[in-house]
Amino acid sequence: MGKKIISTLVSVVLGISFLVQPSYAESKPTPNVTTFKEIKDKKELLERAKKGISDIDLTSENGEEEIVPSIGSDNKLLKIKKYKTAQLLRKEVEADGTVTSTYALTTIALASPSRTDSIWDQTSSVEVYSTIYWNKTVKNGLTYKKLTSASGGWTIAQVGVTTTSSYSYTVPSSVDAVTAAGSYIVANVGITSTATISAFGSSWVLTANNRA
Repeated sequence: MGKKIISTLVSVVLGISFLVQPSYAESKPTPNVTTFKEIKDKKELLERAKKGISDIDLTSENGEEEIVPSIGSDNKLLKIKKYKTAQLLRKEVEADGTVTSTYALTTIALASPSRTDSIWDQTSSVEVYSTIYWNKTVKNGLTYKKLTSASGGWTIAQVGVTTTSSYSYTVPSSVDAVTAAGSYIVANVGITSTATISAFGSSWVLTANNRA
């Protein structure tokens, strides 16, 4: 009986001693993080892009282009206006010098089958838009890009009636980042939106690339 009590007391003492063992694990330094408010209003984003306001230089990617019809015999060219703007949402600087920046990149493409050289007909137009969220990490002289999510949609305005549709997608966390700049590899991340526009007996395929 006495032996059993002693054994129990020893076990309790040992258990307590294990609980109070000090931890000598080295704590990781807290990174320096700066966050910025995101603009989500599409009209505000379009005005920002038209004015050339962007946290990444996208000047060369804004402008007009013409699309040859895929169907139709009149060869009427469809004029497209494309705008892009990027927002820096978050910047994290670690103790070892690694810098991770999170961006939102928005692309907006506008088309009007009834557009003339002097008039943009707002009553008959198509708008294709998308925003991608991605991280840019610079570490040990290499740059990595990782797409985290994407959203977008399209708006069709015709004779006072507006139709909209949208989508969103989150990239699985298991998807690795790609090397964007280094000795051998240059890669981009992003999405491509396409829309077929039919009017006046012709059809055009509008392609809007949104890649970082």
